[in-house]
Amino acid sequence: MRSYKIDSWKSESPTFHHVVQICGSLTPASAFECDEKYSTYAEYYQEKYNVTIHNLKQPLVETVQMGSLQMWKPLYLSPTETFDENCILSKSKQRRRDYREYLVPELSIIHPFPSSFFFKVRCLPTILFRLNGLLLAEELRRSVAREAQVGTTKLSDDFAWKTFYLETSDKSLVDYFFRLGELKEKPNNKIIPCDIEKDIKSNEITSFEIKVDLKTHTGPSPNLILQALTAKSADDEFNLERLEVIGDSFLKYAMSVKIYIKYHLFDEGKLSELRSRLIQNLHLYQKAKKKKLGQYLTTTPFISSKTWLPPCYIVEDHVDEKNVIKKKKKKEAGKEDEKTENPLHLYFTKQVISDKCVADSVEALIGTYLLSSGQMGALKFMAWFGLNPFLDDEVNYDHWPPLPPNPIVGDHHHHEFRLEVLSSGFDRFEKIIGYTFRNKAYLLQAFTHPSYSDNNITDCYQRLEFLGDAVLDYLVTRQLYEDPSDHSPGKLTDLRSALVNNIYFASLAVTYKYNDFLKNAISHFVSSDGDYINILKNSEDFKFFEIHKYYLEEMECFELGEVDVPKALGDVFESVAGAIYLDSGMSLDAVWKIYYPMIRPAMKHLSEHVPIPPVKELYELLKSQKIFGKEPVIKGDKTYIQVEVPDGRTFQGVGPNKKVAKRSAAKRALAYLKNNSR
Repeated sequence: MRSYKIDSWKSESPTFHHVVQICGSLTPASAFECDEKYSTYAEYYQEKYNVTIHNLKQPLVETVQMGSLQMWKPLYLSPTETFDENCILSKSKQRRRDYREYLVPELSIIHPFPSSFFFKVRCLPTILFRLNGLLLAEELRRSVAREAQVGTTKLSDDFAWKTFYLETSDKSLVDYFFRLGELKEKPNNKIIPCDIEKDIKSNEITSFEIKVDLKTHTGPSPNLILQALTAKSADDEFNLERLEVIGDSFLKYAMSVKIYIKYHLFDEGKLSELRSRLIQNLHLYQKAKKKKLGQYLTTTPFISSKTWLPPCYIVEDHVDEKNVIKKKKKKEAGKEDEKTENPLHLYFTKQVISDKCVADSVEALIGTYLLSSGQMGALKFMAWFGLNPFLDDEVNYDHWPPLPPNPIVGDHHHHEFRLEVLSSGFDRFEKIIGYTFRNKAYLLQAFTHPSYSDNNITDCYQRLEFLGDAVLDYLVTRQLYEDPSDHSPGKLTDLRSALVNNIYFASLAVTYKYNDFLKNAISHFVSSDGDYINILKNSEDFKFFEIHKYYLEEMECFELGEVDVPKALGDVFESVAGAIYLDSGMSLDAVWKIYYPMIRPAMKHLSEHVPIPPVKELYELLKSQKIFGKEPVIKGDKTYIQVEVPDGRTFQGVGPNKKVAKRSAAKRALAYLKNNSR
């Protein structure tokens, strides 16, 4: 039915309705329940639109307005609400499920095109749009399979990818991908420690060393690749954000291992600088540009009338030129809204894609190949992309990571006695954590502070700290990703930030007595260490995350006296993780076997009480976008930034980069606001 409702007549814009039923019990003379001001439908039309209905006995028609729907996701549920199990839908969204309109036949026109046909035709743009995205994903998959030997280039005629269910595409992402026939990383019971809590079930610990036969494995499905190519700005039912988180952590881990082994003479500072250059967004964007990844991405919301071209149709150049000229005239006349986007980027043939969006997609694709094709599949994909994680002379990919360098430095012939002396008492620590080192030199190195000069047979812990940081970041992120709760991207990032940081690691180091074995020669560290330990002992379980969330790390302070948490405590927690990784033959499972029982209680608690990062909390508290008013000031290797609170007081933060400086300033401001609110 083509209904020219009264308000539509003035605009000459018809609305289309599908007839549900003829309502014999309703006529224009029936009571009008939508608005108490009108007693009947006839009175409503007469008084509001000055239209007289002549036949007051005709039955009304119950209809559903067809509208401009895109037919590709639930009308009443947004991607954000998909993750929120306790969300309450607004009344407007609830009505949208079964909203009905009652029309007067004499004010309507029967359209010759059947509504059942019309529904099908309106689905065509969506079907073709989705098909185009899947074909682009399949094109990329075949390119990787052909050039990197990850996946199958030609599938059998009877092969079919499993059905992709949009309504569960991210809410139950892990389980769904497993149903697709992707790699399911089953827990390996051998990695569960004997003294772990009894309530830890065997399927709680993820195994990280599952092997995949890349010669026969099909590789990731186009569905999964399409998700990695879909930006959040596309407003689709799925996007790349969760895949990006896991891909980012694996990229950091793989590059850290490579440069740790390859540049064995580099100190922690040089290693960190090199890693930053290798994994920064600019570097990822440059590699993606060479592979022309931008042509595969979807960043613009699908609107059939504005962003979609039917097959074999083109937009002539002069159309865009006219739009530009029209916009220019409006701008000169002062009639154009400053927020109006360039028409060149609004329509059918172009998208606005930021460098960061491209870099995020690279990380998401790494996550895609990691989930579907295992660790080696992800590494080979990275190598194909130009992010080579292998050593230059690496020829046997099956034995990644390569063997680490010997931890003993200098004369190797007379180190046994010295090692035995310096390692005295470490057996007590091994009993505490439940791991016995095959090479005690790794453990000695992990506990040697840079100030401790008596150890002349190993390096200090800084290089191991660099490696352990990347290992723990990946292990924690992967465990959170595999959590049955299927955390949203934002929650996943917040949990990762809360669990992988120097302050929390320092608290674990004290809990498991790492500080008792640390070899150092700095008096001020002993004092600050003791103060921090006393504070921790007086804290209740998990109150740490509330009480100490505004504590300042060493890198966030202007002077040493401000330090709330001794950096060395968090560093040694990471360095021991790096030592276990190397001593176990580069085994992620071995590290997680020891560290998961330590981290698990907080991981479980924070999953139910997600912490808010300081900068994000400050924005939410002050409800302002102009908190950090001035541009950061860079002096030497330090970055300074100011934050202003409502009473006019300013707080300055410092750090090695803008991100840390903002966090430092936010912590100071939050601590002040918290104290003043009491």
